[in-house]
Amino acid sequence: MHFQKLENYKKSNEEVLNRSLRMGDVVANYSMLQYVVLLQACSYETGTLVAERIVQKFKEKCPDPQVCLFYQLKEMEAKSPYSC
Repeated sequence: MHFQKLENYKKSNEEVLNRSLRMGDVVANYSMLQYVVLLQACSYETGTLVAERIVQKFKEKCPDPQVCLFYQLKEMEAKSPYSC
């Protein structure tokens, strides 16, 4: 894929992510086309709904059949900073 096209997809994905997340949720680049998203106070099921909504919005913004978004979810448990 052409570099400019990749840059356009990256920009579109960033816009979709920023518009789809709540205040307090965190998104960061993991690599050029990968992101890490931390959803606060969110169950696995709700996280799946958020991820599917992001995928759908990206498909609407960039309807190129050669481009796919994939996601992986992991539910994390809060630990007290005082526990060993």
